[in-house]
Amino acid sequence: MPGWLEVTVRTIAALVSLFIISKVVVKKPIGESSFLEFALFTGTVMIAAISAVMLSIPPVLALLALVIWTLSIVSIYFIAIKSASFRTFFFGKGTAVIQEGKILEDALNKQHITGDELLRKLRQKDIFRFADVEFALLETNGELNVLLKDEKVQVIKRKSVKQSKQPETVIADGRILDESLGNRGLNRDWLQTELAKQDISLENVFLGQIDENGDLYVDVFDDSLQQVEPVTLPLLKAQIHKVQADLQSYALDTNNPEVKQTYQWCYNQITEAYLTLKGDLH
Repeated sequence: MPGWLEVTVRTIAALVSLFIISKVVVKKPIGESSFLEFALFTGTVMIAAISAVMLSIPPVLALLALVIWTLSIVSIYFIAIKSASFRTFFFGKGTAVIQEGKILEDALNKQHITGDELLRKLRQKDIFRFADVEFALLETNGELNVLLKDEKVQVIKRKSVKQSKQPETVIADGRILDESLGNRGLNRDWLQTELAKQDISLENVFLGQIDENGDLYVDVFDDSLQQVEPVTLPLLKAQIHKVQADLQSYALDTNNPEVKQTYQWCYNQITEAYLTLKGDLH
């Protein structure tokens, strides 16, 4: 048989074999496959491709290799369906990398994921603050599935990331990122002061982010430590409410119509400013 004809026949046979395998075995997109699944499919394709052009390989041996490889894949999938332990051993299982709002550094290390990569995966989900995440699961195919904290779900639905200043990562793997601090017009002294407010030392910090409101959120290496949440906004709201109450009280205490009107005008201005602030935050 001429060489060109043999290559044609082998190629057609390989394509038919791959088509049959794709119909029998492959039931999901490659992007949803684990690393082992991808390796099995790639190995089958390589055998078929090499067999089509390497005329020195007898057709029977090429077909035998393709059949054995295909039967191996089918057997692995069949056993995996029947046995959960076998399925976990061969294909692995999802790994929690954020739990109860805390980053699990040990889990990240086992999966060879850095803090920067975790933040990138979160950004792919339109989540720019790790502090907004209650639970995150890294699937066997590398995809990150995220559960937001209850109080953040409605906020993110109403508020586009483009409408607010993007959070700035200022600490990564315990290292201060001076450029990121400079982008916010801040320095190391400010950072050390904020860490001291939360009673946290720099060497204990895994990740640190400044949100759009200027609050510092950190995740520490020791997940058993109780962290203090930033209180800038709650304090500001409390102060605004106090000013509103004082203005109302002053307006009631005076009998001067002009002074009463002035107090009322100030109260209205404060209320309008508060509503504007609340709308920006939510």
